[in-house]
Amino acid sequence: MRESLTVVTRKGQITVPAELRRLWGLKEGDKVAIALPDSPDATVTLRPVRSVTEMTFGALRTNLPAPDLHELRQAYMDEIAEREFIRQQEYHTKRDPREGRRRVAETARASDE
Repeated sequence: MRESLTVVTRKGQITVPAELRRLWGLKEGDKVAIALPDSPDATVTLRPVRSVTEMTFGALRTNLPAPDLHELRQAYMDEIAEREFIRQQEYHTKRDPREGRRRVAETARASDE
């Protein structure tokens, strides 16, 4: 077992030696767990802690191609535009009762044919 020496700052912080950071793949902001033993004479252990997202990323494989984000965005925008168009039609139909009667008459004529 190798030991590395580090210093505790006046804020109570320690620096994880570069060798350990490289070995564990630690980057700024990563979390590290410190296991404190029941006895003050025992050894304190330090280990990297990975997030659930990090640990499970890529666990599920698919044969499907990655979606085209441009196409997805365009489909979304088309859907929003269609909903807004329908909402505007309904709004104007409510404001003009004659328009509503015309539509009812047109629908009735279309179903008779």
